[in-house]
Amino acid sequence: MPNLRIGIIYKDLSPRSGSRRFIYKTTHRLIQQDHEVKLFTNKLDFKTCFEEYITLPYEIIPLNEKFKGRFDHFIISRDAIKLGKKAAKWKPDVVFMQYAGELWFPPYFYGIGDSIGVAYLHRIPIRKNKSRNFLNKVYYQLIDHWEKISLQKLHMVLVNSKFVVRGLKKTRVLPSKIPIEVMPLGVDHSIFYPTNEDKGFLLCLSRIHPQKNLELAIHSMNMVKSNIPLIIAGNIHNQFYYEELLNLIYKLKLSNVVKIRTNITDNEIIRLMQTCSLFLFPSLEDTFGIAVLEAMSCGKTVIACNSGGVPEVIGDSRFLLNPYPEEWANIIDMLITDSYLLKEASNKALQRSKLFSWNKTTDALLKIFDRLI
Repeated sequence: MPNLRIGIIYKDLSPRSGSRRFIYKTTHRLIQQDHEVKLFTNKLDFKTCFEEYITLPYEIIPLNEKFKGRFDHFIISRDAIKLGKKAAKWKPDVVFMQYAGELWFPPYFYGIGDSIGVAYLHRIPIRKNKSRNFLNKVYYQLIDHWEKISLQKLHMVLVNSKFVVRGLKKTRVLPSKIPIEVMPLGVDHSIFYPTNEDKGFLLCLSRIHPQKNLELAIHSMNMVKSNIPLIIAGNIHNQFYYEELLNLIYKLKLSNVVKIRTNITDNEIIRLMQTCSLFLFPSLEDTFGIAVLEAMSCGKTVIACNSGGVPEVIGDSRFLLNPYPEEWANIIDMLITDSYLLKEASNKALQRSKLFSWNKTTDALLKIFDRLI
């Protein structure tokens, strides 16, 4: 395979998330294989981002926040085009865009010239609602033109789960002629590995955000009979939601049972995963759930909602549940009190995790690029 120039577009690389981990893990491996890679972003906050980004080639194109609000769709579209054009000036063979939940599918590929456009969808794009007033109709005509040209330059859409494929077919937000392939995320088994420790606590690792449905875990703990605490760990992405969770814990008199830890380091995350008894993942919307895979790689049984793309990662349907606290509490108690079942489930989780790796993800990505060029 010839050496490639790959321009990667991601609007905001500042938060720590599975999609941002995907970027730096694959970028490192691409560079190790002598491919040229450069990141193009509107925002990269070194106080909050993964430390690995500091060592990678990047260019920041600041956003214009002046008219944000009334003309959001227009501003987002214009900024997307600027980001794509900036990447195109670097003359990449491939412009690889990451979509993680903007208002809809912005026209990043409008000005990429002869480069091959490839998108990776970490979420299902949301259709924009078009206002009926005259001014909005005028600027939406321009946006629609940009989007049409951009989609003509999109050669392939990659997604992290079959769940996203089904969502794309249902919403019809992308033209049916654009090919879609599933390419799962990976895990670094040299970092997330089992130590066979169990310090007697449940763990829920997640961004503190309403999308993560963390109140389900808290309500479940109100019904758990076993004497075991829960640690919810993650960075605060919604202050109001964080305060709501604290109030819920206080209201249910669970202050001695449920603790929320914020601003934790990567090393602390790994140790929590390696030493917990069970891993809880109450999100209803995640299209993959990289924290689930990392916990499994540490040899931990995962209890999760039977929705989104998470079932494709876990595989073991016994612990894929409805979002009912009673159901969660019963399964938690069953696993905590049955050491044989817990060990057997943990071994299954570990073996399942070995189907995923960042090397496999990177190799699959390169094969797709090679096929398109």
